[in-house]
Amino acid sequence: MLSTLQAQKAQKEGRILLATQAIQNHQKLRVYRAAKLYSAPRSTLQDRLAGAQPQAISNARKRKLLPTEEQALVQWILDLDRRGFPP
Repeated sequence: MLSTLQAQKAQKEGRILLATQAIQNHQKLRVYRAAKLYSAPRSTLQDRLAGAQPQAISNARKRKLLPTEEQALVQWILDLDRRGFPP
């Protein structure tokens, strides 16, 4: 289950995506007005329209392991612990 903070971040990201789509579909819609309509940060909208990636995507590229590799490593460490070996 998502924590409250994660849910708020997901909602904010959704509002930002809706606002960027609205701006791209309606050429007369200004960034300031779209930010107000969708309750999204104006500066974030401007950055996204300029090509900036969401923080979750840019941080995922910095990771050394894929999520499946990380999970396999965790399972291996837990298995060692169950057998009495030090992790």
